[in-house]
Amino acid sequence: MIRLAVVIEALGRGGAERLMVDTARRLDPARFALHVYTLYSVRRDYEADLRSIGVPETCLGLSGLSQALTGARRLSAMFKRERPHVVHTHLFGANLVGRWAGRLARCPVVSTYHDADYEPVVRAGNPRLTPFKQRLLQMIDAATVAATHPRLVAVSEYVARSVRNRIRTDDVRVIPNAVDTTVFRPDVERREAVRAQLGVSPSTRVVACVGRMTPQKGQSTLIHAMGQVAKTIEDWRLLLVGDGPDNSELRRLATRLGLENRVSFLGVRSDVPDLLRAVDVLAVPSLHEGFGLVLIEALATGVPVVASNAGPMPEIVDDGVTGKLVPAGDAPRLAEAITELLSDPRLWLAMSQRARSEAEHRFDIGTMLAALERLYSEVARRRDG
Repeated sequence: MIRLAVVIEALGRGGAERLMVDTARRLDPARFALHVYTLYSVRRDYEADLRSIGVPETCLGLSGLSQALTGARRLSAMFKRERPHVVHTHLFGANLVGRWAGRLARCPVVSTYHDADYEPVVRAGNPRLTPFKQRLLQMIDAATVAATHPRLVAVSEYVARSVRNRIRTDDVRVIPNAVDTTVFRPDVERREAVRAQLGVSPSTRVVACVGRMTPQKGQSTLIHAMGQVAKTIEDWRLLLVGDGPDNSELRRLATRLGLENRVSFLGVRSDVPDLLRAVDVLAVPSLHEGFGLVLIEALATGVPVVASNAGPMPEIVDDGVTGKLVPAGDAPRLAEAITELLSDPRLWLAMSQRARSEAEHRFDIGTMLAALERLYSEVARRRDG
């Protein structure tokens, strides 16, 4: 039995947190005993999920990264009692605290990078992240890697290249993110039901964009693009799922372009699998992503994707096969790609079928889980050896 300690900042509804819960649900209980440790008591969305599957969670209750050393000492004391075979950390704060705790308790550590955190493009839409602060965080991260020697994992080749360059290490293993393709799958009955709930007719062409409303996610480019799509496609709707600081500005933009009756702001939703079944195209006009979990959620649901040719997205979307890639920030090219998919049923069907097939083959959670279990077993054997 391998005792696994997972350290993460909080239990909010982020991609890293959801993947952690999905993994916890599916780890073989005959081989792995899991304990989750969180740094902060805020953002507890997944607390009930962990409780429902019987995974214990201990919250350190830190107020912020200023207490990182205190947190590392407290966590190391817990590790000395529990003696985990492997410690797996996620996200900057948890990486920092978990690596030092593991080092102090002499437990091997695996750290996953979910984003290319130290690339300049990450600062888009995050005014608090100045170049100086970004560089400082990079130096702290690199120093902890050099001092504690964790095994490093990246969720995409793009993130791995960034880590190798910015953290100055070649030993980075890529384990792509994944989804449960039995949850994210086409369903004609649910498609019709969700469209009815949204007040969308069966013939309306629907485009969706799912993500936090910040400049990084590119929703303003998409709204501009839809104004051009409207010149060719008469019956369409745009669903914007999510919230964020740009919400009001995006609403004003839709009104200014005369699209307020075509653009629906749905807010944060917990029924994304159903929403994706109701749409025809997923648009991901981001300037930057670390992976973009919604990309593979859409592919698994048989929804072709139109995405920016940036970051890891070319690794996920096969241009011309499962979707279309366009230059980031280019509204005319984005409009052209969306219009082509919405106006050509045969092309849409071919891409939809290939999207589902690709997701099952490359991005099913079983594939990710097998890779993680191999890594845990390998690290545990080295520890015992």
